[in-house]
Order: sequence, then structure tokens, then C-alpha cells
Amino acid sequence: MNGQPDAHSFQATRENFQAEVIEASRERPILLVFFAPQMPASVEQAKVLQQLAAAYAGAFRLGLVDMSVDPSLAQPMRVQGLPSVRVVKDGALAGALDGPQPDLELKKLIDSLTMSSSELLREQLDEMIAREDFSSALRVVQQALAEEPNNTAFLVELADLLALNGQVADAREALAKVPEDTDGRNRVSTRIALITRAEGLPNLGDLHAAHEKSPDNSGNKYQLAVKLAAMNRCERALELAFSVFVSDRSFEDDAGRKLMLEIFELLAKGSPLAKTYRRKMFNYLH
Repeated sequence: MNGQPDAHSFQATRENFQAEVIEASRERPILLVFFAPQMPASVEQAKVLQQLAAAYAGAFRLGLVDMSVDPSLAQPMRVQGLPSVRVVKDGALAGALDGPQPDLELKKLIDSLTMSSSELLREQLDEMIAREDFSSALRVVQQALAEEPNNTAFLVELADLLALNGQVADAREALAKVPEDTDGRNRVSTRIALITRAEGLPNLGDLHAAHEKSPDNSGNKYQLAVKLAAMNRCERALELAFSVFVSDRSFEDDAGRKLMLEIFELLAKGSPLAKTYRRKMFNYLH
């Protein structure tokens, strides 16, 4: 990719602007990248955006504006320096980035244009949950529901966050309003089940102490894994559950394997952690 048009990009000019940018943007977002060969940083940004256009497989189309060939689009698009990125959506200018941008910023811009409201919310919540900032995440999803009260995906996230925040009864009540076949519902019902089981176990400090005293004891490992899974500390929980699985499959009727499957349910689709432990489980079984 060298700043030349390809399957997901085109040369944007004043002549084709109305048809290829304005009208086409009513079907999908159009990103315009302004660059010039004599400015390497601008050419590099054009290349990165071409790679992203290919990766997003047509979710948006990229217009290449070579300012050394035709600078006439700079004024109507309010471009004052290079590189510059402009977003055209539904026939109007909808966003702008000026100057060289990290790849992450470019991806954030594209995601904001191409992802559904549910996907965007999930991404935002994942960052907060990773910090265990459940109260802030709850406020975000409650605001989203205030704006879209009939969005079942948002209701799923509300139930999940209520559970993570220790409000299990409220989580059950919220989940009861979600249709059985809603994506993500099983994640929440699994989390509630794990939290309920964990409530009947000793506190985390005692479970750690018991495991340190008898590290090979399957019961100690299993109970600690359940407690950690209920707290969303999935990596350590999977490590312990896998240890029970490979060392003692007779323990409570293969409880280690069953717990691993529950933890997989908590993890996002495509989770590298889930993939790693699914592969470990497969390799052990075969």
C-alpha cells in the first residue's frame, strides 16, 4: 500500500466529490486523508488508513487526497496542515483529525463510525471493568439506558454490572427482563451463579491461606478458583481450575473442567485468555 487507490480506497477529487464522497457517505462513512509525497508523515498516515480500510473490510471507504496533485479540496474541508483526516457521513462533515495520529486514535475514530451503540458501550465498559471501577461503569450504562430504554443489550450490561458491584438481587431482577435468547444473557446468569456459590465460601484471605498450606488439595484450589471467578479475576481462576482438571478429574465429578467452562462464559468472544485455556484443555484431552 503506497498511497495509491486499492480495493477499499479511491482518489478523491473535486470532480468526483459529490458522487464518491457526499452521496456515497449516505450509505457508509467516507474518510478522507490529505497527504503529499514530500511529507513522509502524511504518506505514512495514508498507508496506515489503507491498511485499516482493508482490515475493516468495507465498513468505511477511504478517499485519498494528494495535495500535490489537487489542493482544491483543502479549503472546503478546512484543511490547514498535513496529514489531515476528515470524516463525511450522511452527506456532511462529521469529524476531523489534524496532524500525525497514533494508530490507536485512528482505530478509535473508525470504531466510533462503524460500531453499533452496544459495541461501543461494551468497549467502554471493558476498560472500566478492567480497572474494577464498577460504580463508574454502572453510571455509564444507566445513562445509556436512559437514552435507549428498550435496548436489551444495555439491559444485559446493567445486570452484569449490578452483579459485579455486589447487587445480586438487583441483577437478577434486571436479568429477568431480558429475553432468553439475548446475546450476553448467559454471561450474566453464569456470573450470578458463581457469585451465589462464592457467598457460601470462606473469605478470600482464608482461602489463600488454605491453598498455601495445602497447594495440592483439589478442594482448596477449587474453592479459591470459584471465589476469584466471582470477583472477575478470571486468569488466576482459570489457572487454578485447570490445575484441578489435570490433577483430579474425579473431584466432584470433573468440577475443574466444569468451572473452566463457566469462566469461559464470562470472557468476551475471541478472548485470548479463553483461547489459551481452551487449547490447553483440548491438548490435555487429546
